[in-house]
Amino acid sequence: MESETQPMQTTAEPVANVSRRARRVLACTMAVESVLVMGLTLRDFALIQTPLATLGSVTLLAISGTSIWAAYGTWVQSDSWLALSLLSQFSIAALSVYIVLIDLQSPFLQFWAFDWPSALFPVTGVVSIVGLFATFWVLFLVRRWRGPVSVGMKAIATLIPLVGFAQFWFQTDYLPRTSVPVVDLTTEMSPLGQTDDIVQLEAKVTINNRNSVPVYVGATLMRITAYPRDPGKPTPVSDAIEFGYIKSHAYRDKPLSFAESKLLYAKDLLPAGSPLAAGQSLTFRRVVDFDSHTMRLARLAVDAFFITNPRVAVYTCPSSPGGPQKSTKDGPSFENDISTIMVNENGAHFLCREIRLAPQNVVHEIVGDRPSWVIEAILSDPKKPDEEYPRLFMLPGADKNYNLDPLQYQRVLDANPPMQYDDMAVEYSPSGESAPPKQK
Repeated sequence: MESETQPMQTTAEPVANVSRRARRVLACTMAVESVLVMGLTLRDFALIQTPLATLGSVTLLAISGTSIWAAYGTWVQSDSWLALSLLSQFSIAALSVYIVLIDLQSPFLQFWAFDWPSALFPVTGVVSIVGLFATFWVLFLVRRWRGPVSVGMKAIATLIPLVGFAQFWFQTDYLPRTSVPVVDLTTEMSPLGQTDDIVQLEAKVTINNRNSVPVYVGATLMRITAYPRDPGKPTPVSDAIEFGYIKSHAYRDKPLSFAESKLLYAKDLLPAGSPLAAGQSLTFRRVVDFDSHTMRLARLAVDAFFITNPRVAVYTCPSSPGGPQKSTKDGPSFENDISTIMVNENGAHFLCREIRLAPQNVVHEIVGDRPSWVIEAILSDPKKPDEEYPRLFMLPGADKNYNLDPLQYQRVLDANPPMQYDDMAVEYSPSGESAPPKQK
């Protein structure tokens, strides 16, 4: 009896001609990469601010898990070690590109210098080297691949960079555009009654959060100033137009006398970090006495600063004379330092605090993209006599650096858009029609 011998059908497996030494070096490299990415993952989970931000943490966790799995498979030379190693190194290369792109978007390029507390560590430079090594391994292994590439392998290799770049777009473009605080601030001033020449004025300030998400207070300041009947120094019409960086001053046919003005009331409305829920509205009312015999008008003005970042930390001034900066966690020493009146080289007296925002994710943190604001309540400034005091002054920075050029300044504002009100004001001037009847 004749028998036919038929060749057995087998599925082609990828075969790689890679020496044992090369495999051991690759396995050790992937093990180290896995530990480093796992550290980033744990820190990223601690920084999560929104549900969508979880996507980045899960991606880092997947990269770390893939790398350690690939390291083990490569060490023992399992059947799938080549595919796992390619996926691991491709993911590390994509992560490295993501970190470099974030650094290029940050105010300070930290390519070969990074100021970590008490140490210098060139994060992005090191990451670039790691990315180059990962790219080398990808090219090295692809050349030694023998066999078909599965659909699943192609899908995973495509998905990982897409997820990374989607996260990059979300945090550098979409999130800043949609997280601008939308806060309405209105001021009103009206007379309640009058006794002889003294008019009782009610000042009303309303803050309304029109956002669909909560907003947080950076600083708020309300002041009421009375101006005498005698006119002050005239302001040229050209100074009323702000074409440059110098603040404009309103032109009046009968200018106000700042030198003889009188502060009737001043107070911060809300502490730093206070939340305003979506749709929440707050109203503040104060009553002051206004002498209509000696004073020409009263002016209610509000300075305010709002942000959407929910993780706000308040510190003493970076240039505080009390030594190292303190935070609200330091209790009485923080209160003592932050209430100290400071004087600058121009003789201006001011109070100062620093507001730090939590980074959007761990990558922003390690490249030094940590936004902050210095907020000063200026009490007086002999160099600027034609201003109302107290008033707020806000200066953005990143990674404790406030010497920003225009491009760096804009990058901080683009990535962390605030809403700022500078001198939102309303005025009251008594007249026969507006003044209430006198009480005897």
